[in-house]
Amino acid sequence: MNTPKTSSDESSNSFNDIIQLAENNTDEWWRYIDSQLPLLCNEPEVVARARDNILHKEEGLRDLAASILEASSISLTTLDTQNLKMLMKDQGYPWFRAACALAKRITEHDIAEIIGKEPIKEKLEYYTQDNNVSEIAKKYLHWL
Repeated sequence: MNTPKTSSDESSNSFNDIIQLAENNTDEWWRYIDSQLPLLCNEPEVVARARDNILHKEEGLRDLAASILEASSISLTTLDTQNLKMLMKDQGYPWFRAACALAKRITEHDIAEIIGKEPIKEKLEYYTQDNNVSEIAKKYLHWL
């Protein structure tokens, strides 16, 4: 599916708005954020900011960063993989999104060997009981 291209300024402004919403970290705002990620997730500036914030102290920003890496079509770097592995030790949705990003790319950069499928499966299986993300978790479990 092709997404409409936006100008760099529009993307930056949209992404800044999304960062503010992620800091609020409410279910209502996350539905909106998730709907906007496909429009922004492959923009180089957005990917760079996600990489910079993957281990941020704010849970909402860690969640946003992992969600961007999950939604994007970029290849993960070794550092991305290591950071997502560290994030999987977190709690809540950041570790779920980290598991999704890794499951999506299980064949890249020896992710299965570096992390193993089982830790990723465990995180995803846990979230099959969460009504907000159960369908996403089941989709990625199918890939493993």
